[in-house]
Amino acid sequence: MKKISLIILIVFIGFIIAAMTYNFWPSSPVSNSVINTSTPAVTNLPANAPIVNKPTTKPPVNNSTPSSTSKPTPVNATPTLSAAQVATHNQPNDCYLIVNNKVYDVTTYIGRHPGGKKSIYDRCGQESSAIFAAIHSNSAWNLLNKYYVADLSK
Repeated sequence: MKKISLIILIVFIGFIIAAMTYNFWPSSPVSNSVINTSTPAVTNLPANAPIVNKPTTKPPVNNSTPSSTSKPTPVNATPTLSAAQVATHNQPNDCYLIVNNKVYDVTTYIGRHPGGKKSIYDRCGQESSAIFAAIHSNSAWNLLNKYYVADLSK
């Protein structure tokens, strides 16, 4: 009987903690001193009340013609790094890998690598496509995308 009572008490306390954690009820009563009066109060509106939005302003239209000397500036959406630049990131606390002509900063992942730290340390700053492809699953390839930094420049 004592065991059942103890289990029920522990479950009850667990429910109370969960309820307080997920704000099922406030942990302390709300006083008028903590009510924010700087924002308007929400009132109960009828279900068919119209939704009113603030008017938006349109950006001004540029009707001027571009000069013949101005050229559009190309925007490089994808950053690139050279192999020489990647090679400088060859330390355990600054480790880039090249896999399939993409550069990945795996510094923060090294400690979690299931194959051990050394297998990555030995390849920091280097091309690693062949070894990566030979031993890694699809989930490892998906995980690698989180560490993408740039494409490898030609």
